[in-house]
Amino acid sequence: VAAVPGGRVASYLANDASGTALASLASDGDPVALRQPLAEQLAAAGWERLPAGGGDGAVFVRGGALLLVSVKRAGADGGALVTLAHKRLKASERP
Repeated sequence: VAAVPGGRVASYLANDASGTALASLASDGDPVALRQPLAEQLAAAGWERLPAGGGDGAVFVRGGALLLVSVKRAGADGGALVTLAHKRLKASERP
């Protein structure tokens, strides 16, 4: 979906039956510096950001899919943990 500078896949889980996937990426980048470019990449790929109060995460929609993006500090040593949760919505779940 989007590139995370220096991102390394930490975990990936998917359930095709439910249409869900969860991925975590570790990066040496600063979490605050990663958020805006990541949001811009998603917007360029057609994802629309839903209004939110800010913070570590954001929710995006595109067609029949939801994407939750969270970017947090990985620990005292710095770096970031980017978590992506993707859900394909059934027709009955769509707005």
